Amino acid sequence: MSDIESRLNYLEDSAALETAFVAYLTAVDSGADMEGLLACFTEDAVLDFSGLDNQRFEGHTNIRKFFSEGFAAHTHLAHFGSNFRVVRLKGAEADCSANVMATWCGRSGREGLVYVRYDIAYVRQRKCWKFKTLAEKALMPVIPRSTASCRCDESERMYPAKDG
Repeated sequence: MSDIESRLNYLEDSAALETAFVAYLTAVDSGADMEGLLACFTEDAVLDFSGLDNQRFEGHTNIRKFFSEGFAAHTHLAHFGSNFRVVRLKGAEADCSANVMATWCGRSGREGLVYVRYDIAYVRQRKCWKFKTLAEKALMPVIPRSTASCRCDESERMYPAKDG
């Protein structure tokens, strides 16, 4: 492979890795796109929130359960990614990092804001980059916010409550 082909492959892979990252954030923020969200992960992926004093979830079944509960508990979710960086790219494996600001509004009226770093180990499967491991680490403490701004009637909710 020529030098120009190698550089082009690196640029294409770098763009595809960042696109997979954005697809994940978009699926989470939808509050409902479980299939799109799970498509970002390998079947045996690890979602590790231990860097936020939370749990670690292994495999699609456990990741689905975590996000199903999270979607049901929130009226609004918003993630803003920046500083995406390819740390290592070799063949069908890559390690990347990004900073994310996430804010949420819960059905209970609780809301918050957090600044985290994502460390993502990717693998390429059938020409698609997927998360093998997604680990979050706090860059700053969680910032609780006033619950007054979280109160809205059902017509204003991004994710309407499900009946039953």
